[in-house]
Amino acid sequence: MENSEKNFIVYIDHKGCPIVFLEQSLEFQSQTLCNNYIKRPDFIVAFTRHNRSIKIDPIHVDTKELSFDEKYQTFTFETLELQGLRRWQEAFNAYIWFAIAIKNFGYKTWFWISLNDVIAKHFDIRKNGGTGKEFYVIKVENCITIGWNDTLNKLFY
Repeated sequence: MENSEKNFIVYIDHKGCPIVFLEQSLEFQSQTLCNNYIKRPDFIVAFTRHNRSIKIDPIHVDTKELSFDEKYQTFTFETLELQGLRRWQEAFNAYIWFAIAIKNFGYKTWFWISLNDVIAKHFDIRKNGGTGKEFYVIKVENCITIGWNDTLNKLFY
């Protein structure tokens, strides 16, 4: 389990939401998932009666601790990983969110953006000159900022 995942559990526990970690190792997934490059998100988060004001299905969350470009106020996501998560979303009829942490913020503030928004908003796609891998460039203003004492209901308004 990565540092961002451990800190995300603490963050979600503080909010009173049930959370399940999805083991990422290949020995715990079917050959169909492997053959079709279906990437699992890190967690499933549920909303109980006391922490929701509307009926909300559980969300699937992929946590990230990303570098933040302070000058341009951006994060980057590799396009290949997003394609794998999109296949998960389609296969399981799930709604995937990214929860992005910046280590300097002490894991008390997370930046949220849905996979659908990343795909639908046609963010810039650039190519890494060294590796040739494509990546999306996401401005922090396109994310929903949810701090330690904020409600997760901000995701749905």
